[in-house]
Amino acid sequence: MAGGGVSGRESGQFLDGDPAWWAAAPVKKGRDESETIRMQRLWSGHQNRQSMDIAPPDSWKGWKRQRERPMLTWFLYPVTWSAFFLAVGFIFLFFDQDKSLSPWYGTGLTLMAPFSLFLCTMVIISKRFSENSSTIILRSMGSYWNLGTSMLILLTIWWCWNGKLDPSDPFWFSFTFLSLVSWLWWTASVSQALAIRSARWLLPVEKQVSLARVDMESAGWEWQQPHDMWAPARLASLRIGGEGRLVLNGELIARTAFLSLYWETPQGWTWDPWQSREQVVPMSELCSFFSISVDHGAVVSVLRGIDVSSLSVLKAKWPDWCRPEVLAEPEEE
Repeated sequence: MAGGGVSGRESGQFLDGDPAWWAAAPVKKGRDESETIRMQRLWSGHQNRQSMDIAPPDSWKGWKRQRERPMLTWFLYPVTWSAFFLAVGFIFLFFDQDKSLSPWYGTGLTLMAPFSLFLCTMVIISKRFSENSSTIILRSMGSYWNLGTSMLILLTIWWCWNGKLDPSDPFWFSFTFLSLVSWLWWTASVSQALAIRSARWLLPVEKQVSLARVDMESAGWEWQQPHDMWAPARLASLRIGGEGRLVLNGELIARTAFLSLYWETPQGWTWDPWQSREQVVPMSELCSFFSISVDHGAVVSVLRGIDVSSLSVLKAKWPDWCRPEVLAEPEEE
């Protein structure tokens, strides 16, 4: 394998990542597994990694997929223990009715449920390439469910604080209801975002390359820079109906200039457009209820009609450190 690790990834894993990310964890944790078993596990991860890939159109020739690490399980664990806050907070509020405890104990615990999911989401975003935390926060407040619930929580806190309500007042249980709605919204929204495999598509270019700004603007692209030269910033974006944008960025990685293309969903998450529509989205009915569902199939159909050949012709030589790791298929015993 050529070169060392880049962007925090091991040598040979810059584009596809570690096959272990898509493999089951070792059966015997804490023990050394045999080389044969390890290779079989990595091969299984390698096959699973590309199991949902579909081929992009011919105009994408020369572009290569850089996969994000799958992080749905990173989120499902906090979902589990954050539900514990809701349950314990409700119990505290229930027993606070005898005036022996301040109802703010139960209130604080119930509010920790959605807030802990929000913090977990920010941590996940910090470990990914394309998402921006401020974008996702602003987009989340664009949802009337999330915005409305957040405003009601703040108004309820103000009402209880200034009104000095009696601990036995049933109004305190409104915190449980509002926290549950907010918790369900964050659970459904982030689970959907992380369930679909994420990637950006890269193309190496020369740093002084000029882009086909006029042609792209005539095709509906919105240009984000005052010039038509490559720059390490957002260069342009193309609306995909009401299902987000196709975003063109300039990236400088290990002193090599790249163009990157990715699909940004209405909630601000990055999805790989060239993935099978057969991927299962958890809590799909809840996403529909909150009006945050994304029509993956419609986006793929639209993107297939978009010609990016004016960008593809700018392709320069791929660096040696982008060369993927060669994983040999294990022999059957």
